[in-house]
Amino acid sequence: MAFLTAFALGVTILCTGVTSDSGCGGDFSGTTTGTISAAPGPGPCQWSVEVPRGSSVKLTFEAFDLQDGDAEVTVYEYCNVGNQLGKFKGSVLPSPVTSYSNKMVVIMTSSGIGTSTGFRARWEGDNFKFGYR
Repeated sequence: MAFLTAFALGVTILCTGVTSDSGCGGDFSGTTTGTISAAPGPGPCQWSVEVPRGSSVKLTFEAFDLQDGDAEVTVYEYCNVGNQLGKFKGSVLPSPVTSYSNKMVVIMTSSGIGTSTGFRARWEGDNFKFGYR
């Protein structure tokens, strides 16, 4: 299993077979749509999304409440921690996020302190082209 450590976050981003010690997260490969949702809890939750080549991943938040404690959601261009696509916290619904490739990693970090309800986001393969893939 390939992995990359994001030292600034203290989180390991798994490039394949994404798992999480806290029982949330997952690996979504080979499908074109899906939903990610989680409530803040101790430990990180990590989701890997891969849509068919030639598409990008569009992540649209449908519900968002991470205003208490230290919970936040960070979206990356797959395993490239140098290409952070967005970092979100609070209760304002974030704008959609689109990857440059057909892969994306979503990470929610939290200590589990607070009363926030979490987030729900829908992802889909988007045929909008950013250029060469």
